[in-house]
Amino acid sequence: MMQMRNNVKRLKNTLSIYASVILLTVSASEGLINNTTGPTGLTGSSTALPGDEVLIYSVGLTEGAPFPVKQNNLGSGVGVPGIEITISDLTAATGLVAADFTGLNLYKSTDNVFDGGDTQILNNVPANVGAVTQLDVTGLPTGIGTPREIPTVGETFFLITAVISPTATPGHTFRVGAINPHIGIFDVNAPNNYDVNPALVTAADGNNIVIGSSNQSSSFLNGQAGGGRGIPFGGEPVMLVLLIGTGLYMIRRQLV
Repeated sequence: MMQMRNNVKRLKNTLSIYASVILLTVSASEGLINNTTGPTGLTGSSTALPGDEVLIYSVGLTEGAPFPVKQNNLGSGVGVPGIEITISDLTAATGLVAADFTGLNLYKSTDNVFDGGDTQILNNVPANVGAVTQLDVTGLPTGIGTPREIPTVGETFFLITAVISPTATPGHTFRVGAINPHIGIFDVNAPNNYDVNPALVTAADGNNIVIGSSNQSSSFLNGQAGGGRGIPFGGEPVMLVLLIGTGLYMIRRQLV
């Protein structure tokens, strides 16, 4: 009987150790932030005009089931202090320079569309060309209700836009990339700093934005690329003369 009790006790101790190991493993892995949408840079080729603010990057982040409860925020205190991207010229250089941009803006959103419902976090961050641009949010408050907060429920999006300088050179073209990792997270409750991994955006020549001239039409509408080019302002009288001339010619042919 004594032997049986000892065996039962040893079994309980063994199960307790296994349970503790499993609990620690789950606690370490759950509640971490994952990129559930994107990250996404540019898709296809679009035209942006001097003065335009255009979406160039988006990512959707979601917290895993928290155990124990976590309080995640964008921006790591020891890793990536927010989001880092790289704006670059095409392989066959078009002459892109930092002065083509007024700056970059960072927004928090409920979706990956840039519109009036987004909350601005950073404004007018200087853009680097051919090197990493760091959108550092670590100087801002953390916690519930702050722009840096990533809630435990639902998906939270972060958007980066570029403001094209009014003096930007038409024809200059850029693409966007981001290395892995390039998104940093800070958990207030732990506290814990870590980077979202994997998260990669590959810059490709075919995915770009061309800076147009002021007499062109932008390819951007409601934060999304699309559309086409309009007739340059001042060309309407020429079109009217062509239409009238063609009409008179056809009437004359019928009369003859």
